[in-house]
Amino acid sequence: MTRQFNTEVTCDPKRHYMVDTTNKMKVFERLIDNQKYFTISRARQFGKSTSLNWILWNMSDRYLVVNIDFADLNDADYKSSKAFENAFCRLFNAKQKYFTIRNREDIHRCCENSPKPIVLMVDNADKYINPRLVEFLCFLRAGYQERVMFSRNIFFHSVILVSQKNITNLPSEIEECKYNSPWNVATEYELDVTFNPQEISTMLVDFENDYRIGFDIKEISEEIYKYTSGYPVLVSSVCKIIDERLEKDWTKDGVQNAVKEIVAAETNLSESLTGNIEKLSHTQELFKGFGNGKLLGIIRAKQSDDEDCQYVLNHQTQRRQQGGDS
Repeated sequence: MTRQFNTEVTCDPKRHYMVDTTNKMKVFERLIDNQKYFTISRARQFGKSTSLNWILWNMSDRYLVVNIDFADLNDADYKSSKAFENAFCRLFNAKQKYFTIRNREDIHRCCENSPKPIVLMVDNADKYINPRLVEFLCFLRAGYQERVMFSRNIFFHSVILVSQKNITNLPSEIEECKYNSPWNVATEYELDVTFNPQEISTMLVDFENDYRIGFDIKEISEEIYKYTSGYPVLVSSVCKIIDERLEKDWTKDGVQNAVKEIVAAETNLSESLTGNIEKLSHTQELFKGFGNGKLLGIIRAKQSDDEDCQYVLNHQTQRRQQGGDS
């Protein structure tokens, strides 16, 4: 099967060209090995699910990794504490073959009897921010504290909550969160999940090895970074457009033409990135979550003298002002 650049679904190294993020993932590996509970809170299409898959693929030899997704829950599952408990048990049972749990107490039993320490990963943990979620976080916190107190595997070895919002700071209007975060056992860590030019080049090296085009990998990696600030889905989008729609034009012009297509396209991502483009005084704060406070490359393009990119951004702004007609 011919590999492709991917922007739609979770990346699979057998099917997709991928940036080598091994060094970044080692941060997660160390946290898990040290029995930490932590969160992965990132914006849309920032590689969260791909990170979970890396953990699943690379750490299942020594851990029982259970990866559940709260996106599989519905409104009824959040109606009461019992409904949520039943829903959690249903998700947990579907993702591993060793145990059948029926309530929270069963979790302690399965953790003690598991052939390997259990790592629980919860994707889309912030699907609903409500008292049921708070109860779940309090349950995890209590289990963590019991495990530390008794120094035994009576609870999950490690817990990873994945969300778009920072689940550590739940709304104060939820009564249980007014004075104390239910997730205050989470470990803080530093990890820049954007791709630097050297990391981008690892994906382009794989592509070049397949097609032997002969382009300057270092130059193009730096050019892609210039316009994307390493935002993962934008990096992949630029590469995908060059490969599939610009006749493999791996030049600086090709990168800039790909940027034009991305910003001009009517997609949820481009709309969210350019929705406040007129408010440049707020741009730094708006995009702080996209990589240590760096501005996205397409915002830099608006402030640059590059006429082509300036045209694209002006076109996008005009189209929005006209209600999408252009």
